[in-house]
Amino acid sequence: MKDAFFEYQKQREADQANILRLGLLCTQEDPPRCTAACPFHVDARGLCTAAAAGDFNKGRAILEQLLTFPRILTQLCEAPCQKGCILNEIGEPVQICKVADACMRFGEKPRVRRFPKPKRNKTALILGGGLSAMVAAAELGKKGYRAHVLYDGETPAGRLQALVPDVLDQDALDQDFAPLEKMPITFEKAESSALNPESYLDDPQYDSIFVSDELYRVIEARGVCLPSDQRSMQTDRPKIFAGGQGAKKPSFIGEAFNGKRAALSMDRFMQNVAILDGRDAEGPMETRLYTNLDGVVPTKPVAPAAKSPASTSMTSAP
Repeated sequence: MKDAFFEYQKQREADQANILRLGLLCTQEDPPRCTAACPFHVDARGLCTAAAAGDFNKGRAILEQLLTFPRILTQLCEAPCQKGCILNEIGEPVQICKVADACMRFGEKPRVRRFPKPKRNKTALILGGGLSAMVAAAELGKKGYRAHVLYDGETPAGRLQALVPDVLDQDALDQDFAPLEKMPITFEKAESSALNPESYLDDPQYDSIFVSDELYRVIEARGVCLPSDQRSMQTDRPKIFAGGQGAKKPSFIGEAFNGKRAALSMDRFMQNVAILDGRDAEGPMETRLYTNLDGVVPTKPVAPAAKSPASTSMTSAP
């Protein structure tokens, strides 16, 4: 009897191990290629389903949940989701960015239950303007940190302002940036010589420093190198985090993601916790999900009635 029980236990453990092994081979929990290609992993399939049903409110809620500045990004995103769309294999992809833009234009702002913001007795310095700087400031402000943005352009928005009104709506800028006025964020215009991150290393009023993508490109053009870990954006000076690396050319969606990723890393650094724990699935990723296209008939995308500024390249900015 005892031998039979041990044999049963041994077989049961083997079966459980086999089930676990087979479970790891399952691809159904992997995201579709469009979502995997997006650094923010926006649920493009859910977005299109909502728009097809005329539920622009739901579509807008999907975007607002993940994007710090959804109005700006739905007008400027370079659409990596469309490059990842599986319909490219048989024809043209779904115009996901135009669907997203429609959801933001026609959907109502979702009602969000507000909770008191935590107050943290630490301050981050954001050097340079532009999209990554504004996203990093906003994300840190939402977490209760004080953020001071030091910029040398006409406005802290950097290149974004130059895109108004031909590419980007001024209303999109105003509405997305309005919440920053209620956060512990300050802005200061300065000379370019004041944007050297090394000069703030020993400044006790700043607990972490972020070099924006726009400033990083300027610094790099001057021959200064600020190498950083691409996953955490932390440089060899632990207090300094830098964006702008790794991309072959500037990207709006890339800048926004760099700002959000840097803010998370700076938050963990200032709390003195492991910066990279649990972050393996961040950013664009590969997916194993298989979709059978047999019987799917390719169709031409339907152009919107009005001109949409979505999917515009940053290189068009003056």
